[in-house]
Amino acid sequence: SPGIYARDADAVDEALGAWQDRLASYPFVLEVPTDLPRPVRPRHRAGSVSLRLAPEVAERLRGVAREQGTTLFAALLAVYQAVLHRASGQERLLVGA
Repeated sequence: SPGIYARDADAVDEALGAWQDRLASYPFVLEVPTDLPRPVRPRHRAGSVSLRLAPEVAERLRGVAREQGTTLFAALLAVYQAVLHRASGQERLLVGA
């Protein structure tokens, strides 16, 4: 019904505003060295890179995740954030999935 939609839309707007306030202090652009200049208008095209880990490395990562009470995905996301921090030198950055 329109009443339920309006109530849900208000809740979504409120939650969105809260997240925008929370994330406002983080940089919008990650400053990493690139081989080409950034385009004036972002294209927002994604890509992917595949890699294979040696089985013993994967098992060690699973063990670390288990010890920390998290998933392998979350542990790898933390590693990715650490790599981006090191490449950019930025203290504050956001990584999400």
